[in-house]
Amino acid sequence: MMQAHLAAASLMTILCATGARAEGTPVSVQRTEIQQVVRAYIDAHNKSDAATIADMYSREPGVTSVGDGQIMTRMGSHSGSV
Repeated sequence: MMQAHLAAASLMTILCATGARAEGTPVSVQRTEIQQVVRAYIDAHNKSDAATIADMYSREPGVTSVGDGQIMTRMGSHSGSV
């Protein structure tokens, strides 16, 4: 069950990063891009390819993640609890 939660959290980080650059892009193109990212993520997860999954994480400013119940900014500081 923990692995499913980790996979869901990772996927949300990836999708949020994809959505951050989708402004002004037609919905059909956004949908296709998101589906491609999700398929690539699932393939990497099924192959236990941690390096590929790690490469999918966004390192762009403004992207946040959640770890151990804490919202993390790009700089690694805690900005609040979940």
